[in-house]
Amino acid sequence: MKRILAVLCLILILGSGPDRDPRPAEPFCPPAWDDAIIFAQSFNSPDGKPEVQASGLELKDPTGAAPGGWRGRCGHGGLTLSSEAGFLSPHRPLTIMFWWAVREDIQKDGAFDLIYLRGASGFIGHFARGGADGWCGLSDTAGVVQIYYLPGIADVNGIYDREFREHLDLRKGVWHHAALVISAATLVSAYIDGRLVFECRAQGRSFRPDDGFRTLSLGGSILLDEVLILSCPLAGEEIADYVSGFRQMRLAYGRDGS
Repeated sequence: MKRILAVLCLILILGSGPDRDPRPAEPFCPPAWDDAIIFAQSFNSPDGKPEVQASGLELKDPTGAAPGGWRGRCGHGGLTLSSEAGFLSPHRPLTIMFWWAVREDIQKDGAFDLIYLRGASGFIGHFARGGADGWCGLSDTAGVVQIYYLPGIADVNGIYDREFREHLDLRKGVWHHAALVISAATLVSAYIDGRLVFECRAQGRSFRPDDGFRTLSLGGSILLDEVLILSCPLAGEEIADYVSGFRQMRLAYGRDGS
């Protein structure tokens, strides 16, 4: 029942028929998340600006919008946000999520970035990387989550899938969903298409304000759509329901949902 309600909610919010009455900002997510949204960009607003952008969160590197998105237009370049107000610090609960597609078919040893959360000296990153240069003995493109160079926290090199291209359709224009959730100032969870692919807890100490996390980079060489940043840690079931609901909504409105 919960999944059915989530799907119906998304259809009601995102439907574009003449009898629809969406919320003015249309942050393309369940209304229960409204109070937690600090950034939302669908790339469909008339002025090209985000639908929601919290005061104290700066869009440093706007990406151009063009047709061919998951729902209407999409971002055809990387997106960079910064905050001196602590919005992007993992000592606070945080969920970062969006739809993405590669611009060209990913060949053997191909690479691309999904999420980089950067601190004063270290980072938390989720990306795809190949081993053509001998990196970590990879023989093909792999999915990776890293936590690196944070004093007092053990480095994490989480190669969670050494056959990424075998398990994920990385052809041009095929859309997927990525989410990174940080909770309890220690737990980092990464999801692809609503499925948990990697999870670890910071070892040594918790994330702290003085780690200086102020910058978030999304994508770069990939297409982006429906970017959402929330000041709460979504549960795995909520992310799975969102992804499932969005796919069914697209099918209901005549898109293939791939």
